[in-house]
Amino acid sequence: MTTEITGSTDATTLDGAVDQARADVEEQRSRLAQWEAKLAAAQHELESLQGRAGVELLEDPDAEEHIATTIAQLQARITLASKAITAQRPRIVLAESAYLAAEADRLEAPLAGVQERIEAHEAKTRKLLAQLEAHEGPYVTEKVHVQEQLSRDVVWMGGPPTFKVPKSELMRAEAQVARRQLSVLRELAAGRDPRPMISSWGLSRSEAYPECVRGAEALVHTPAFLDSVAALRRQVEELEEVRDGLPGRLADYQRQKGLHTPGENDETYAEARLRQRIASIDGELDQARADLAALTGSEA
Repeated sequence: MTTEITGSTDATTLDGAVDQARADVEEQRSRLAQWEAKLAAAQHELESLQGRAGVELLEDPDAEEHIATTIAQLQARITLASKAITAQRPRIVLAESAYLAAEADRLEAPLAGVQERIEAHEAKTRKLLAQLEAHEGPYVTEKVHVQEQLSRDVVWMGGPPTFKVPKSELMRAEAQVARRQLSVLRELAAGRDPRPMISSWGLSRSEAYPECVRGAEALVHTPAFLDSVAALRRQVEELEEVRDGLPGRLADYQRQKGLHTPGENDETYAEARLRQRIASIDGELDQARADLAALTGSEA
């Protein structure tokens, strides 16, 4: 009973640390957003004032000092907001690192108990196998038996048989996945990209990355996720640029064709390809936007 209470208390403490770290990340990001909003507002106000300053001075020459003072104040606000933004960004990085470290601590806590259960299970297995072999003789698991037959090129009429994986092997595999996910979190918390480490494991993304950093809803995104989003955004931008330029390219081609072959009405291969591209690019753009929306959980 004491162990259960202690374990529960430890879990509650770790959960509280994660919640506090998450709240700190959100607070630091909120502060950044406030300064970014102040910067954008001051920039907009400055651009607007500079745009209408000439007319205002013609209407009221005495407004020159007021306008100059206001412009100077806005420029100072822009400078200060920019400096605050620059100073705030490292605080977000530190908060994110602390959050990832807290998540790693929470993931690591039960691993010692998992290892103890594996060792206890395997000790019991060895004891039972010793009793079985004393009673029946040498024993191998169904998996080992099938694999030995496969290695001897045994052929089965209905294909190779299935086999049950020993429970201890499944337990060890699950523990290994948890330890690797812990390593990924520690790498992320240290500000390092875990992909070089993951590439040697041969795991799927869902196995390599713990749930807390997966998908668009994660508080802190992995470098792999950010790279995927950036690549899709570039794809959308490039497709938009191509789409916007295609009508002009077609018009230029038709104009040049008319200059060199007056009276020629037959559509050339290049012209047909341009028309085909114009007809297909909206579909490509819609698909790229849908892919981006699916990845980020929002409209592209």
